[in-house]
Amino acid sequence: ESDAKRPAEDASTVATTTSSAASAQGEWQAKAAFDAAVPHAAGVSGVLQFALLVGRVKAQLRTGWTRRGLAHVESVGDHMYRMAVLAMAHPPTGVERDRCMRMSLVHDLAESVVSDLTPHSGVEKPEKFRRERTTMELAQSMLRDSAPQFADELMTLWMEYEAGETPEAKFVKDLDRLDMAIQAFEYEQANNVPRSLEEFFGSVRGRLHTNYARDVLSELEGLRDRLSK
Repeated sequence: ESDAKRPAEDASTVATTTSSAASAQGEWQAKAAFDAAVPHAAGVSGVLQFALLVGRVKAQLRTGWTRRGLAHVESVGDHMYRMAVLAMAHPPTGVERDRCMRMSLVHDLAESVVSDLTPHSGVEKPEKFRRERTTMELAQSMLRDSAPQFADELMTLWMEYEAGETPEAKFVKDLDRLDMAIQAFEYEQANNVPRSLEEFFGSVRGRLHTNYARDVLSELEGLRDRLSK
């Protein structure tokens, strides 16, 4: 990971801003969270609102790394970018390459408003899903006039990924986990703390569907073992 400075807005700031949407009425609302986070978006076109929403994934830092106190951590946008490039490079036989690329690029888009919620965030899974779904519905509404076909595709891709049942969704979920393992290895090396992020590897082992992802993880673990001796 580059040691270039990230935007000043860190993960805790985003989470605090977006959680304010729940304080007034008791239930978290995507529109209120977006308005609180991007107040200058009021009154602008849906085209610009969507661009601003997408831009927030570049500032939203990945919570798993910030919880470990790592410096210069990746953003959600960084994570989705590598996934999309790997989907472009190595789609398994019988899997629709372009669909995997598109799914990789939108699967965490809701985190632009919801923030990167983890099991440590204190939000139960059904509520997490509700927040993310309503955020995707908000993004969809921003595109209704300018790009209606893509608006529907955006939601379809996200729902397909969440269901995790199609070959494409299973492959993209593999990429999601594989990227996390690769990133953990990169942080171990960059900070000269070999094997310090074992929990992230442990959460990936035994959960991969494709030979590609299993083979890459196996090679990565072999490299990790050699460098830790």
